[in-house]
Amino acid sequence: MFVLSIPLGVLSANTYSKFEIYQYYRKQVVLKEDVILDDVYTTKKFGTSVILPAGVTGYISDKVDYWGDELGYENIDTSFVLDDGNYIDIAVSIKEDAEPYDIPTIDISRLDNAQTILSEYNQSREKYTTRVNSAKVVGVVVGVAFSLLLSLLFFIIKTKQGIKGKSNMIIFGVASVIDVILILGLLISFVFLNV
Repeated sequence: MFVLSIPLGVLSANTYSKFEIYQYYRKQVVLKEDVILDDVYTTKKFGTSVILPAGVTGYISDKVDYWGDELGYENIDTSFVLDDGNYIDIAVSIKEDAEPYDIPTIDISRLDNAQTILSEYNQSREKYTTRVNSAKVVGVVVGVAFSLLLSLLFFIIKTKQGIKGKSNMIIFGVASVIDVILILGLLISFVFLNV
């Protein structure tokens, strides 16, 4: 039971991290200089190049989760409002050698308060990593605590009942059922949840 509870605790924490832990970074941003977007994506979508003037407002809404960061860590998902009310999605690159993306990309230095934005963005990624690591530690602790408490409970029952054949069989039966449940939990985690 002890041996099975620890990996089940880890797998449960991984499953929780996979489906429940994510981190958003949201912020309003302002361009500090004019930006001309004449890439293939922009000209195909709007029929011409687009000029975003200095002072135009945009919004960062970038999410990181188990499956990663949609635009990659090096690019921040940002949208700017055009004069006609439409939005244009832009990747704001935080590294000079960032992988190009399918949508227009500008360097973070073209935004007001670029260093603050970069710092907050990095903090959001660190917060996500901390939350995932904390979930893993909790999973191991819960797995160990569960197995120790059940073992202690069985030990107390056995000592209270004395050495009787029937009580030993009941304890063995209950422990076997719990072991089967733990094995099924491990199999479900491995096979169906791909953890």
